[in-house]
This record gives sequence, C-alpha cells and structure tokens, in this order.
Amino acid sequence: MADVDLTGIVTLLDLAQETQPGGGRFVDVAKILTKAVPPFQDAHWEPGNQTGGHLFGRDAYLPNGEMRAINNGISATAGRTDQETEPISLYQDRAIVDEELVALADAAKPGGGVEFRARKDDQHLRGGGVWLGDKFLYGARAVATPRDIDGFATRRPTIATGNIANCGDATGASVTSAYLINWGPDKTAFLYPPMHQLQMVEEKDMGKQLTTGANAKQFWAYVTEFYFRFGIMVMDERYLQRLCNIGTTTANKIDIDKLIELYHNMDEAPGGAEGAILYVGKTGYMQLEQEVKNLGEHVLKWVTLDNKADVMMFKGNVPVKKWSSIKDTEAVVV
Repeated sequence: MADVDLTGIVTLLDLAQETQPGGGRFVDVAKILTKAVPPFQDAHWEPGNQTGGHLFGRDAYLPNGEMRAINNGISATAGRTDQETEPISLYQDRAIVDEELVALADAAKPGGGVEFRARKDDQHLRGGGVWLGDKFLYGARAVATPRDIDGFATRRPTIATGNIANCGDATGASVTSAYLINWGPDKTAFLYPPMHQLQMVEEKDMGKQLTTGANAKQFWAYVTEFYFRFGIMVMDERYLQRLCNIGTTTANKIDIDKLIELYHNMDEAPGGAEGAILYVGKTGYMQLEQEVKNLGEHVLKWVTLDNKADVMMFKGNVPVKKWSSIKDTEAVVV
C-alpha cells in the first residue's frame, strides 16, 4: 500500500491540542465532534482571511506558450484566476439544567452535580455533531442565506455540473451517495475564523441564571453556551467527487467502475488522488463489503494497518469510511 502524505494537513484535534497541549475542554470537545463527524478525523482546517468568510483565487484556466520559428516572435499569454468567497457560519446551542437536578446529583455523590452537568453538556455536543454532519452534506445557502453553508451534496446538484457520476437509480427518496474527497490547504478544507483557535470551538459556562420554563414562569438553572464557527472551501473542484443515485435496495448498487472514473477525474488535478478518502453511508458501506466478499474486487480490499484494524481500501491508497450522515433518502440527481 502506498504511503499517504499528510503534509500540511491540520485537523480539528491538531488545532485543539496545539491550543491546549496539556489537555482541556477544547480537546474534549474536539474528540467528541471527531467521533460524530468522520471527516473531522481527516479534514484540513484553514484560517479564513476575513471576519465572516474567506476570499481565495481558483484557477479558471492556465497559460501556455507556442512553438516558435526562427526569427519569429510569440504572443504573451496569461492565465485567469477567478475570485471566490466562502462564508464562515456560526452554530450555537444552549444547555439548561435545573439547579434542583444538580443539587440532587450532589446529594447522591460528592461532585455528582459537576459530573451530571458534564454528561448533559456532552449530549449537546454529540447531538450537535450529528446536526453539523447533516449541514456539511446538505446545507444550502439558497435556503437559509446567510446562516448556512453549501454542503458537499449541494455543490454537486446535477449530473451536468461535472465531477459527479451516476449509478442510475431513479427511485425517489430511496437513493444514497458516496463522496471521494481529498483534503489539504490547496484542495478541500474546512474554514475557521481568522482569530485564535479557541474561538473556533467554544464552550462557555454561564453559571446559574434565572430561566423561563415551559410554563412561562421562571426558575434557576445552570446554563452552558456552545459555539462552533466553520465553513467549507474547495480550491480545485476535482478534489470533490460524488457518486450519486446509488440504489438502497437490490438494484443500481455502488458501481465500482464509476468509482474508478471519479478517482481518475481527481487524479488529473495537480496533487492527484493520493491521500483521498472515500465516504459512504451505512447502506453504501454494506454494499462495498459485499463487493469484497462476493466478487473479490482487486481495486477494493481489506488492509491491516499497524497490526490492529482491518481497513477497507479503494485503489490501494484510498481508505473507505462510514459516515452515517449520508442519507439513504436523498433526492434523485438528474
């Protein structure tokens, strides 16, 4: 198996450990989110260059010269770079725990109240991770401008957009997708604001506050605020490939030939497909397992890494990962 070059990749956990090398709540939060959203294990995080977004240049076309005859001149040439701006959005959540519940937990065990609040806070983080996973795939600014980001599925909405292949199922709300993504500062990246990393993921203990209950009357409660600031950048469109209209029943399952097509689409980009990750949902992962078991696909096989775990690999250098946020009920792409 070829080595995967991760040079220049800075993950969410890297940022957390760099900020709090001795451990801390940012590290804990990063670990929880990384488990909930598999791309957080792999994705590069790039600081934005604007308060609410990131302005960058994307090659529209490259210059080239010409064959010159002796005593003849040549024309000057120039490429073109298009400017793109990607937004950085804010996700916010609030945990409210009745002071009486904290007191009861303290009475049951010294320090039990702190542990009880921590468990409740972690529930919010895990739930937030599931919610964020959905946005990274299906978020659409056209629906919720300016709050939302455009997710990966939204960026590949039709067959005509390119960098997308079709498995051919046309059963409405019964199809899924697979995403081949290559991460890096000049490839595909998540964005965070141009500020200290601690302000990218924040968990603030707001203490005990007077809070309005469901009955419109007030009670005292402990409050925790959660903030997560993020965006998506695709520097070269070839680093984001989608295989769509995968059937979730018996017909039009994942087509290995189509995956090979997407791999070679990406391989034409400057950095190639080396280091890419293939993300599939629960049903897609099951279909690929069946491919390995039943067909013994030479381009799809199990590889043992570090004498510990078996990892499904595509084309020898692309790990296959299950991302539960990828739905089995996607709309048919036309």
